This record gives sequence, structure tokens and C-alpha cells, in this order.
Amino acid sequence: MKAIAEQLIRATLANLEASRQEAITVVELYIKNPTTNYSGAVSELVNAMKQISEAENAIDALQRNFLIQPEEEDNE
Repeated sequence: MKAIAEQLIRATLANLEASRQEAITVVELYIKNPTTNYSGAVSELVNAMKQISEAENAIDALQRNFLIQPEEEDNE
């Protein structure tokens, strides 16, 4: 793979992982520090879980479609 393509893939993976970690932090904050003001808490948690799911799905798709090594394909 060419250097620029590898850089783009690494940058994309880093961006997706950062998005995932940000959403995990939101969920952990709500779970570990429950608030007495629940206005909007459920929708915030739902949005964070969607963000986690989307990031994980995108990471999996990127790895599956663009990071499979040729020798791995031969073994399948």
C-alpha cells in the first residue's frame, strides 16, 4: 500500500477511535456520576451509544475491507 494511503487509513482509524472514546467517556460519566437532573440524560446516553456503535462498525469495515493482508485472504 502506498504511503499516503496508509496515512489516510491510520488517520481515519484514529479519528474513529477518538469518536468512540469520547462517547464511552460520556456514558461512563453518566453511569459513575448520576445526576439529580435527568432532563436529557437518556437522550445523551442514547446518542453516545449510537456514536459508539457507528464508530465500531466503521472501524470494523475499514479493517475488513482495507487492512486484510494477502496471506490472510489465501487462508480463507
